[in-house]
Amino acid sequence: RHVSILFADIRGFTSFSEVNPPEVVFATLNRYLDAMIQPLLEESAVVDKIMGEAVMGVFGILTMSVSPPHQAVVAALKILSAFHELNCQLAGAGKPVLEVGIGISNGPLAVGILGSMVRKSFSVVGHHVNLAARLQEKAQPLEILVDENTFSEVVAFQKGFRETDIRLKGLTGQVRVFAYHMHTTEIP
Repeated sequence: RHVSILFADIRGFTSFSEVNPPEVVFATLNRYLDAMIQPLLEESAVVDKIMGEAVMGVFGILTMSVSPPHQAVVAALKILSAFHELNCQLAGAGKPVLEVGIGISNGPLAVGILGSMVRKSFSVVGHHVNLAARLQEKAQPLEILVDENTFSEVVAFQKGFRETDIRLKGLTGQVRVFAYHMHTTEIP
């Protein structure tokens, strides 16, 4: 199926975990995961995985009136906004704040159930899953990196992105990507 994949990962979480008690880490992680998962669900994503401080959303499994890339970019922008709101609350209470980096890729993937007789789960497999994960790894705090396929389908958002070429682990040569960096002054 032709779907969009979004990976979002909390930046600085390992350092945060190292200096805070486990119960604080757990409670904080749940607050930030909510700030990532709720926007995915609002934009009709299937939350494929929660991997520690990262989430993976799949757009295009559940139908909606807009394209999967549009859904993914809107969800990513909502995640950045939710992080900003949560960080304002935490900073106001004198607590440490964390940031997020997001990668999105769009294209054909195999969708189905993977596993064995004793353990099975829904999954998507293919190049675009790996590409979205690699883009997320390269994304700076408060940054969304999208592949060329995604960018070409989100005309309404193109003005906010800038083109860049980067090298991604496991992929040969430069990859053309588009970056959107949200500054906290942009968030209402």
